[in-house]
Amino acid sequence: MEASSKPEVHHPEPEPIPVRTAPPAPPARSEADYLISTFRAAGMILSARGLLAMSLTGAFALAAEAMWKGDVMSLIALGLYGVSTVAPLVWLESRRGR
Repeated sequence: MEASSKPEVHHPEPEPIPVRTAPPAPPARSEADYLISTFRAAGMILSARGLLAMSLTGAFALAAEAMWKGDVMSLIALGLYGVSTVAPLVWLESRRGR
């Protein structure tokens, strides 16, 4: 009889530990990017108020024209402009503050 041989024990190799790396740094923003972002934000803030200011300026110009001419058609044009342009913008601006 042969000498008793021990059965081979198979040990699985340990799994390698994953190496964690730092996430890549975001690309550096240039001064121009900051400037563009600032102008874009300022434009969004001032756009509604700018439209309101321009429409009110136009309404005053039409009112002055209507008073100087004294014509009924000028008064009608002023009324239509005020109802169709100035009134909705004033309403939108007043609702935005709430």
